[in-house]
Amino acid sequence: MCINAMIKKIAILLKNPTLLGTFFVTVGVFIGSIFSYLLQIGLGHLLTIEDFGVFNAFLSMLTIFGIPAGAISVALIKKVCDLLATNDFYTLRKLFWSFSKLSFLFGLVLAVLFILLNQKISAFLQVNQPRLIFVFAGVLAVSFINTAPLAYLQGLLRFKAYAFISVTSQFLRLVIPIGLVYAGYKVAGAYVGLILVAFLTFLIAYFLLKKNLSTKVPPANGSPFKLKNIYKNLLAFSIPVLLINLGVALLNNVDIILVKHFFEPYRAGVYAGLVTMCKVFLFGASIVQTVMFPQISHLYASGANYTSRFFKFLALQIAVIGAGFAVFALFPSLINTIMFGGKFADSVPYIPLFALFVSLYILITFFSMFLLAINKTRAYLIILPACVVQYLLITTFHQDLSSVIKANTVSAGLACLFIVMYVVKSLTHEGFNHNPNLQTGKNY
Repeated sequence: MCINAMIKKIAILLKNPTLLGTFFVTVGVFIGSIFSYLLQIGLGHLLTIEDFGVFNAFLSMLTIFGIPAGAISVALIKKVCDLLATNDFYTLRKLFWSFSKLSFLFGLVLAVLFILLNQKISAFLQVNQPRLIFVFAGVLAVSFINTAPLAYLQGLLRFKAYAFISVTSQFLRLVIPIGLVYAGYKVAGAYVGLILVAFLTFLIAYFLLKKNLSTKVPPANGSPFKLKNIYKNLLAFSIPVLLINLGVALLNNVDIILVKHFFEPYRAGVYAGLVTMCKVFLFGASIVQTVMFPQISHLYASGANYTSRFFKFLALQIAVIGAGFAVFALFPSLINTIMFGGKFADSVPYIPLFALFVSLYILITFFSMFLLAINKTRAYLIILPACVVQYLLITTFHQDLSSVIKANTVSAGLACLFIVMYVVKSLTHEGFNHNPNLQTGKNY
């Protein structure tokens, strides 16, 4: 009897879209994160501490340059959810190819601008490697081509395929860059590998999406969606999303760049090792919001109740954060040993405090994604001022790495407090129950 009851409970859980979607994405992203961190670990072993600092400084720049694409991606996921709700696969196909072409063009323009500014960038980061500058420009040129494929997989609620591409792309990001660095091409070789991976990921993602992009004939009564209007809606929604993404990206990356600027190369490398170890926690715990956003967006677009689903995701997110923080706070030396064989021993004392910052950061991004899913787009009014506080604190107090981490934690703590207040206000306004007749699109 107990076994039968347990089997029935498991069957019910497997039918729960919250848990099922989270399970597939968790497995895929977790395995992908392992490959991602094997890349960091491999580079940490193959490169000098100074070169590892250079690699991570440019990686942070790539994240900041990718802010516009991230903003558009969030808006695109919501639009794909809307089109899916109406079964308009003809418009989905047209939008995919149109958006992909524009993404590549945007990357080319950004690459040219980066080359024109290469001397100033090299001086700021204390990097004297001209070849690396041009290679990194190539990375920028192709870094946006996968925006549409990945957004489509999430917007179409194809979590199995999204998990697969997460694993595959991260495996390629491990093997190809590591191989080139091992062959003696150093930091430049790692970024050449990322260029190759970007093209391969696009081809694989398109293959996965092919069945959803096969409709070439418009509906008999015509599609109610026009590309011109879709782009207007995307841009209108993307502006606040851009500001939010700018905030969360700066909050998580500007410290690395400022440390590279203010500290000598070895200390910058120590900080890069610290960030690399703690980002295992960040990537692992962020899986929940990856699943949460498209599901809440779909429920909201359909006029269904989304609050109960949100609270389930919130409970799951808090549990994951609590477990992750406990591991990093209690076993920092073990983490360094597992990841780097003890190479970054000077980073170990800072891990517990940095893990606290990461915990707050994850909550900020979780609540921001939930607010965007229900068309509440003013979280940037909280996050951007927190970034200003972070910048001012770091530029004023950078006597040692501990001061930098404390500046991060104070800034994230303030942002987290105020964004929780925003979420409570938004849910209270909705009356904890979404009525489709009240869906006006107004932001609060």
